[in-house]
Amino acid sequence: MTSHWLGFTQYRSASALLSVAALTACFNPQGRALLDTDEAGSGSSTTTSTTFTTVGSATGGMDSEDTTESSESTESSESSGGEGACVPGEPGCTHELDLVFVVDNSATMGEEQQRLARSFPAFVEQLRGLTDDHGDPVGLDVHVMVTTTDMGYLACEPFTPTGYEPAMGAPVGTACADRLGDFNGEQQACTQQCPVAVAPAADFVTFDATSSNVDAPPADIDGDGVDESPAAQALACLGPQGLVGCGFESPLESMLQAIEPEAPWNQGVVPFLREGATLGIVIVTDEADCSAGDPTIFADPSLYNINPSTGTPQMSSALCWNAGVSCEGDGHSGYDSCTATDEDTLFRVQRYTDALIEQVRETDGKEVFMLGIVGVPPVTAHDSAPPFAPTEGGVHELSYHDWRPGLHPRGDMILPDIQQGLLAEDKQWEFGIGPGCTAQDDSGEYTGQAIAPVRLLETCQALDLDDTAAGTRCCMESVCDGDYAGAVDCLTGLVRLTTESAMP
Repeated sequence: MTSHWLGFTQYRSASALLSVAALTACFNPQGRALLDTDEAGSGSSTTTSTTFTTVGSATGGMDSEDTTESSESTESSESSGGEGACVPGEPGCTHELDLVFVVDNSATMGEEQQRLARSFPAFVEQLRGLTDDHGDPVGLDVHVMVTTTDMGYLACEPFTPTGYEPAMGAPVGTACADRLGDFNGEQQACTQQCPVAVAPAADFVTFDATSSNVDAPPADIDGDGVDESPAAQALACLGPQGLVGCGFESPLESMLQAIEPEAPWNQGVVPFLREGATLGIVIVTDEADCSAGDPTIFADPSLYNINPSTGTPQMSSALCWNAGVSCEGDGHSGYDSCTATDEDTLFRVQRYTDALIEQVRETDGKEVFMLGIVGVPPVTAHDSAPPFAPTEGGVHELSYHDWRPGLHPRGDMILPDIQQGLLAEDKQWEFGIGPGCTAQDDSGEYTGQAIAPVRLLETCQALDLDDTAAGTRCCMESVCDGDYAGAVDCLTGLVRLTTESAMP
């Protein structure tokens, strides 16, 4: 495929990079290990204005000796005869689906990564058993790659463990059990669903109704008494991406890098992205998007909040909110509205909507959809028609306000933060906006919080064709939910809708 993104350059050229020492001083005035509290910021990138930058050992596709297991699904896809020839239920009829999971790998994502890993067995089985309105099997040939929200910002380097490499949109195809050092002492975030390392034969997982590129004996990884397939086991090992990634999460830019047509993993004999395949994007994060093109913004004090411990403006994750979102109204009583800014402090949302709509949908002629598992209130009701989108709770109850004192639910503070001596003004400095949702554990204790996803929300909703169920191409579920069953159902529903729209 030819790369023809509109204005696609990874970062602007920077004539002078910000000093790591200066950034460290800005970030850590009290000697605090910022990645431990998910406050690590992002500085300039060492990347110049090249079209694409490869990180790590990602090679894309499968090596020649690894193509055997997936050859059946590849051949059946090619034998479908081209556009209009595939009739559901007939032998050899397959529909190609390419799914990108962008997983936040910053310090606060341990429980959320576990929930994601637990959801993969149901996800694989639902896709394998997907049927159309007539009950005929759809026949999916699926590629799934997993990457992180870490775009390798310079300011995070002082807090990065030895041996860790930011993915920068590249697939991470190594089982989490083989990189436990990335979990910052919380290995259970990986090992509960990945007790033994299981990984695909390439940088991404491929599977259809009967085969995959994963070699593993059946095993029960979710404790329900039913053995999971090798593909489900591999995804459960890839979902937990670690807890040492940059705390200035950039899921939109990571997504764009992942689907760059000229990336190595999108080339070769078996590329991740396939011409004509439906493209699905799944983003899992608990913070605001901070996809930055101009490294100088990280040294701009006008984007900092005042640190109540020092009384001076200092860098924190609030920079992402301040640089990327504009709100109307009073934050104390609740903002009237908050929207993505049109300023060039971060990459504009239009960069991502243009790529997905003008390029993927209109130029390439492919269906595209997005699922966000993000900082919106828990969903309390779903539509009964595909894609089973949220109808109550979630974005319908999302509000924007500054951090409120008092214990949740009367205020925004949760007990773990209060026990650390934190006040509402500390959290306001840290994030720039109050929480979009608050998570509970099985005992009912409030355990974590997530920031409202304004930029992600606008990107996702731009994909909707209209306001009907059939025109839905965006689902937003809560990262604070106790499980992601609703997100899996919505994802499966989106696959069903986009597959049916591609049928003759």
